[in-house]
Amino acid sequence: MLGIRFERLFRDLVSRWTEWRGAPRKPEHVPELARARFALEDARSAIASEREKLTSPVHDDPSRTSVSAEDRARLKVFGTGYQQN
Repeated sequence: MLGIRFERLFRDLVSRWTEWRGAPRKPEHVPELARARFALEDARSAIASEREKLTSPVHDDPSRTSVSAEDRARLKVFGTGYQQN
């Protein structure tokens, strides 16, 4: 189950996409088209953020671990293969 927030954001995304697709493509309607496009991009960003929250591993949530912030940073550096001289 994706959750109520994701479903709401998805409905908003579809609605914004429909508005953008339906906006007239004529020079006198450029401001309307631009508003629809910006609203669509905002909806895309919102759902992308929610998707990231839903798909991120549990161990990436610092509140769910007893490992210190310094240890987490060290592990991330080791994970990238960075070698300190």
